[in-house]
Amino acid sequence: MTSMTSASLQLLHRAVFQRMSRKLRQTLASLAVALLLPAVHAAGEPLPMWEIRSTASKGAVYLLGSVHVCRESCLQFPESVLRRFRSSQALAVELDPTNADLMGKMLEAMSLPQGQTLTSKLSVGTTRKMQNVAGNLGLPMMLLDNMRPIMAATMLSTMAAQQQGLSMQNGIDVWFLQQARATGKPVRELETIERQLQALTASPERDQISSLEEALDMIEKRRFGPYLEELIQSWQTGNLNKLSKLMSEGMGSGKALEQELLGKRNVEMADKISVWLARGEQVFVVIGAGHITGKGNVAELLERKGYSVRQASNDE
Repeated sequence: MTSMTSASLQLLHRAVFQRMSRKLRQTLASLAVALLLPAVHAAGEPLPMWEIRSTASKGAVYLLGSVHVCRESCLQFPESVLRRFRSSQALAVELDPTNADLMGKMLEAMSLPQGQTLTSKLSVGTTRKMQNVAGNLGLPMMLLDNMRPIMAATMLSTMAAQQQGLSMQNGIDVWFLQQARATGKPVRELETIERQLQALTASPERDQISSLEEALDMIEKRRFGPYLEELIQSWQTGNLNKLSKLMSEGMGSGKALEQELLGKRNVEMADKISVWLARGEQVFVVIGAGHITGKGNVAELLERKGYSVRQASNDE
């Protein structure tokens, strides 16, 4: 799967709704939210969360990663996660997806320039594969043909996940946003919509197509369901090394794409979080799992800056 952010995924789906028939909108209604948290964590099991502290300022950041899709039972959050959230003075997310003003920018970003079509950029074999996959998922080719490759890959992956019995409802960042606002906890954004959209569209087109081809291949060969189950299990058990490998696999062979979506943004997020730590603040941060795993992840970058970093567990 591509590593789109939670807010960008939501905006993509809301934008797509505006171009669909009523029947198809109803089919996709459950895809309005992203990032779900698996439910059951065994005692003593590592969590997909880093605890980062400053010995100088006594600042603390709880860096929680997320996967994109899960089941209804996934909203049973471990107490060790909730306790850290309650003790934090602020919540930070990549981007607040509830801002209605973002829709126009998302519509523009998801579409190819006028006069271009996605199928004109693909091989005959890939086009045929996309037609078959889209047909099985109930997505009109006319809709996909107007999308940038990375956006089409994300839409197809999302629909395939729903077909496997998974859902994007009850997003973890949205849930925490609701809790923060209900209790008066301040909310911060790590990025702007302009930065997220720039990351999504800045990678070379060949890398975006590689990601699309990987998604189509996994869906057509029925490897996508087992892949998602393995991804969720790795997340749930805090196996960040395996999770990193699986997420890289789902991105395809485009290293430039990975650098745009993860590498560069990891540096920017770490710099902003470092400021909060230096001030002695306590902040609960929710970001995509791709940002807390792999080489150059946010936690690793903060450790290089001299902060104390450790993976949290469920029995604390």
